[in-house]
Amino acid sequence: MGGFLYGEVYEDIRGGRVPLIDRPYVIVQLMVLEAPETVPPEAALAAFWYFIPMACVFLVGLGAADFVSLVFNRDENRNPWSEDLALTYRSHGIVFGAGHVGQRVIQDLVTMGLDVVAIDSAQKPKVGKFLGDLGVSVIRGDGRDAATLVKARIDRAVAFVACTGDD
Repeated sequence: MGGFLYGEVYEDIRGGRVPLIDRPYVIVQLMVLEAPETVPPEAALAAFWYFIPMACVFLVGLGAADFVSLVFNRDENRNPWSEDLALTYRSHGIVFGAGHVGQRVIQDLVTMGLDVVAIDSAQKPKVGKFLGDLGVSVIRGDGRDAATLVKARIDRAVAFVACTGDD
């Protein structure tokens, strides 16, 4: 979008044309601080020279901060991490409820070599550590809700076990 907008502004101000195929390249050059020419005297074009590199640094920094937070603070970000991991599973088991009975079922399924996704609405820290040590993905939500089941990849699961006090 930035390249397209730059080309349109360039055409309006200078009357010249920047080919569509070159517009993204011009923006990439600006993003990596290798401008294709000197700073133009026109204010609208000069704004691109100063704004695009700052926007690139901001977006790259924001993405890097999110990535570092997700990778190194897995316990704090357990829900997004688990949901992303659950998207990769096929032929896995889903256990709805991670209470006492649910934990035993999960442990047995993991011992049998099955990937497991646990669905729990109110996870206690001790339970989260137990499941994390087992390598079990946890999705916080209601197992009766269709959206939660889709996140757990119910369409690819080989088993669904309800282990709640209110089955």
